[in-house]
Amino acid sequence: MPIHRLLATVVGKVPLRTVLIVPFVLQIVGTVGLVGYLSWRNGQQAVNEVASRYRSEISDRTSERISTYLRTPHLINSTNADAIRLGQLDIKNPKTLERHFLKQIKVFNSLSKISFSNSQGGFISAGNDERGSTVALTENFVRGVLHVYSVDHQGNHQKILVNRQNYDARMRPFHQSAVNAGKATWSPIYVYVPSSRGLGIAASYPLYDKAGTLQGVLSSDLSLVAINNFLQSLKIGTQGEAFIIERSGMIVASSTSELPFVSSADGKEKKRLKATEIKNPLIRATAEHLTSTCGNFTNIDSSKKLDFQIEGKRQLAQVTSFNDEFGLDWLIVVVVPESDFMQQINAHTYTTILLCVAALIVAVGIGLFTTRWVTKPILRLNTAAKKITQGEWDKTVEIKRSDELGQLAESFNQMAAQLQESFTALRESESRLTQFLEALPVGVVVHDTTGKPTYANQTAKQIIGIDTLPKTQIAQLAEDYQVYLSETEQLYPTEKFPVVKALSGESSTADDMELHRGDRIIPLQVLATPIYDETGQIVYAIVAFVDITERQQTQKILADYNRTLENQIAQRTAALQKSEAMLKAAQRVAHVGSWEFDVITQKITWSEEQFRIFGLDPTQGEPTYEQHMQQIHPDDRELLQHSHAQMIATGKINEFDFRILRPNG
Repeated sequence: MPIHRLLATVVGKVPLRTVLIVPFVLQIVGTVGLVGYLSWRNGQQAVNEVASRYRSEISDRTSERISTYLRTPHLINSTNADAIRLGQLDIKNPKTLERHFLKQIKVFNSLSKISFSNSQGGFISAGNDERGSTVALTENFVRGVLHVYSVDHQGNHQKILVNRQNYDARMRPFHQSAVNAGKATWSPIYVYVPSSRGLGIAASYPLYDKAGTLQGVLSSDLSLVAINNFLQSLKIGTQGEAFIIERSGMIVASSTSELPFVSSADGKEKKRLKATEIKNPLIRATAEHLTSTCGNFTNIDSSKKLDFQIEGKRQLAQVTSFNDEFGLDWLIVVVVPESDFMQQINAHTYTTILLCVAALIVAVGIGLFTTRWVTKPILRLNTAAKKITQGEWDKTVEIKRSDELGQLAESFNQMAAQLQESFTALRESESRLTQFLEALPVGVVVHDTTGKPTYANQTAKQIIGIDTLPKTQIAQLAEDYQVYLSETEQLYPTEKFPVVKALSGESSTADDMELHRGDRIIPLQVLATPIYDETGQIVYAIVAFVDITERQQTQKILADYNRTLENQIAQRTAALQKSEAMLKAAQRVAHVGSWEFDVITQKITWSEEQFRIFGLDPTQGEPTYEQHMQQIHPDDRELLQHSHAQMIATGKINEFDFRILRPNG
């Protein structure tokens, strides 16, 4: 028996699916599996090795840069202390200190302030912030009134920026921390004066004479904004971030532009943020993962590596405990996405893809050879299938075999009968769909991919004013249907038509379209959406539209009402402003002043005449209630306070004569 007959006999007993699938699958699984396994092993080694080295290098470099940055304030304090001990700098001469600090702040511009506070509560400093170069000092170099001046490039005082009463430098954190420690130390993070300048931390150095008596405290400040800017200057990979937190979880600074604190509505209060409250998603997610993993931050006493995911993307973080000899106890956190160093892995992946493609090509070639070997018996099935596609439902196939081909022929005949039933059901379904569309109270038009309308329901025809659909192309839509831009005589641009956008894959709406029908203008609201086939290709665009004439009329009535209401409000406002002006004029003529005290906010509001009676400058703002009481004659002060308390308690008006103390004596 010839070999090909023997082979045909043997294969005919094996299921066709086995003959076609098994060799193909075995080759694909074997080849791709082997290549994939080797690639996976290499990839895992590369990921773990690169990840560990990459994050360690970035974390170490960041910690080293921060350490160098934070040594500068203490170095300046030590230099100034040596100058004082050698007699080169006189701490009793504030003018000398001022010039010296101004020179230093120009050189060390990363600092926000260099200062000296003495044991009498006096204070002198030179600063560098968003206001430019500044000098702050107390009168007579003792506790009392603090003045802050802007200075020019030569150090001359210019504009006064701040006047603060009862300022005592001994009460400030930068002074107290050094006194309590008895040596060079860091202050806690504190709010600047004024509070609008934000928060900072001071490196403080106490000065003692030979007898051990405290002479004062040298301080060099870093604002949290400055630390933030410093971290932003560091390169943390390509997409990484770095941030510093205290053991309490409060953030000190980060490499983002977001400040580590928020201000109250009036800007007077500053609230520090926890790292978990930062808006930056990478920092916030890292802090949350760190909190859930470590719990109490006080338990972290060495470097710790963390791996976690954000939206399925792996992130690599390293937490390093940062301590120095001056009492600083912070945590430096560096986090970088795994994608920062995936180039090597991507190269391996590319190699894997090439190998897989090669394996597929080989497998497909063998599969095609195998398929071609078995396709001859299927040709009759193919011919019959083509006849059915042409509508010849009575065509059947006779293949007398007991294998899959025989079963396939039987299934084919059954399928032909079912298709005939299915097409009948489809025509019935299309008829029902048409009835539904015709019953809709909005216009519906279906366009093919060329823009030509293929269907329109009765509502659409009534709105458009047609009986049959014109054979309109996309470029002639506006002209054929007489569609204009709202309230213009300009034809609606073709590219703005919702149907044009829908045919490009974009669902869109429009309410700036008008349909001109003779002497009637119909405003439309239009919605268009693409229709896709099972392969994702656009096959139709369906457009729904409605006449919005009544809606626009309602909106116009509402707009007219709003304009009338705005005019009435403007008239009432003008009358009120006129009344206020007349009241001010009357007070000036009668030499009568008035003031209001808000019991809840403790805020005082003075009239202009009240400032003149008390001899104060209205541009300096109202005094506080306590400052106001200091301007009352001591013999009348207690009685006046009692009168105020009685009015607040009873709500009744009291009259009281009292004397005041004017600034001129």
